[in-house]
Amino acid sequence: HCCYGTSIGSLILDLLSLYVTHSVFAENNYGVYNGTTAYLTLQESAIYSNTQYGVYNANTGYTLNATNNWWGSATGPTHISNPGGTGDRITDRVTYSPWQSVAPVTLPAPLPVLPTPPVPTQVSGSITANATWTTNNSPYIVIGDVTVNAGVQLTIQPGVVVKFQAGRSLIINGILDAQGVEDNHIVFTSVKDDSVGGDSNGDGSASFPARGDWGRLVFNDSSVDALTKVRFAEVRYGGSTGSAIYVDAASPTITDNTIHQNSGYGLHVRNTSAPTVQRNWILDNASGGIRLELTSTGNLADNRIWGNGGYAIYMDATCYPVLSGNEAYYNDVNGVRVSGNVTFNQTWYANLVYVIEGALTVNSGPALTLRPGTVVKFKDASSYLTVNGALIADGTGDVPIIFTSLRDDAYGGDTDNDDGAYWPMPGDWQRIMFTDSSDDSRCILRHTLIRYGGATNNQSVMLDS
Repeated sequence: HCCYGTSIGSLILDLLSLYVTHSVFAENNYGVYNGTTAYLTLQESAIYSNTQYGVYNANTGYTLNATNNWWGSATGPTHISNPGGTGDRITDRVTYSPWQSVAPVTLPAPLPVLPTPPVPTQVSGSITANATWTTNNSPYIVIGDVTVNAGVQLTIQPGVVVKFQAGRSLIINGILDAQGVEDNHIVFTSVKDDSVGGDSNGDGSASFPARGDWGRLVFNDSSVDALTKVRFAEVRYGGSTGSAIYVDAASPTITDNTIHQNSGYGLHVRNTSAPTVQRNWILDNASGGIRLELTSTGNLADNRIWGNGGYAIYMDATCYPVLSGNEAYYNDVNGVRVSGNVTFNQTWYANLVYVIEGALTVNSGPALTLRPGTVVKFKDASSYLTVNGALIADGTGDVPIIFTSLRDDAYGGDTDNDDGAYWPMPGDWQRIMFTDSSDDSRCILRHTLIRYGGATNNQSVMLDS
């Protein structure tokens, strides 16, 4: 029997007579506590390293038999009646002699020594010269916005933890080289997150991390695209300003990361940005996975976009990312939302489903090209496609292009994430209309499948002049 490492007493007796032998009582406050109505006999045991008493006998009418035990020292227990004893302390009314000079039982391994809590490094303000954040100084606590100035590089070593106080952000106008490794990630998280870097806000378990606890990672126009990389990092509990990672007129490399549990979007790309976004897990973000706007593009490949609120990808019609190998599951909508006006030539790809929400118009002049296998769904009866320029939907016999209802799970899967609760019906969406200004020489609908439209005049395809 082993009673080891308790805060009060490992064996507390009352209203009981008990014989205990071949046991271990170690590293407690009280090894054994014999209550006022208890009658214990304790022999052939090891009693050691208890901070207050090895044996405490509170029964004033009983002398406890504790002979033939080892007290943590060959000199016996500590008691006024044993002047040379250096073992565990005992009270009066305990018979301890004879004792054993070595333990009569096998001793357990000692309790591990707890590591020294990490000492945080507080940071804020502008970084004006090249700097490295190291594991030796981790975790870093961002107590005020940190800005990496133009022309300056901040390097973050694998394993570094960066925690942010409420509303604080890391703003990159120069270079960020934050590359972890597969088994040693960099972590960007809330100061309330005790799971990494210790209890940095010193409140024990009084607070817990949550979405929106801090701001975001910001990449601005002056950041150096070719040298700015975030790889094998975790970005969590941010997004108080609308997204966890915000890319504005910049093109960093964002690969092999986990971006999860943020308020707003996991990633927000805008103003002609063209980042490389590959092999990321983008999970459980409140507003959606990725948002693109204002003529942004980029290579979005092999990302897992799961469990986000809103769309997997939300963009306006000015954006034209190259999509390949991405997966979208368990989001509110497992597709790419598109709305607005196509003002230059664009191509859509046979990867994630495109969902037209409201009106999508191909302006006079440009062409929207759909690759074979592309699936286009329309959100509802107010959604439609107007072609004033060119629509090139040229599928093949084996790989057609699909235009259908958001509720149609037969093509592109369960895009509306309703687990088949709602079935598609004729009139779920409006129509595809080719107007007088559309380019007859370039417009093609070949090897296409058009389903469940016709909310306007029972017509899924309209040719006007």
